Amino acid sequence: MSGCYLRISGRDLDGPTLADALRLPVEESWRRGDPRSATRAHRSGGLRLQVSAHDGDHVPAQIQDALAFLTLHRGILAELEGRGDVDSLLLDFSWNIPTSGTVQWNRWPPELCLLCGELGIAIEATAYVVATA
Repeated sequence: MSGCYLRISGRDLDGPTLADALRLPVEESWRRGDPRSATRAHRSGGLRLQVSAHDGDHVPAQIQDALAFLTLHRGILAELEGRGDVDSLLLDFSWNIPTSGTVQWNRWPPELCLLCGELGIAIEATAYVVATA
């Protein structure tokens, strides 16, 4: 999955009900026990919101989109942290790592770290190894 996503989850969270109540663009929602794949079920309820459509080759653009998203929806996101059925708020950046052996890095700016900390949102980077042309 490419881009940056906000995942909200909780063992007893009813993702579809929360998705209907939120004033945010929810991409997917589920309940604990709903099918995750043909052989697996979700262990918790949750929902996923796309924060940035920029792919893993453009992490700085994902970061800028994330700052704009979190700032715009700060009030709604602050309410989520206090809900008893929400266990985790996670901002997940996709990051393409080339197989060429070169070093690649990205830096989380202090304002993103501060905003996520204030909202109780963890930051994660999912790395995808990609072939170089």
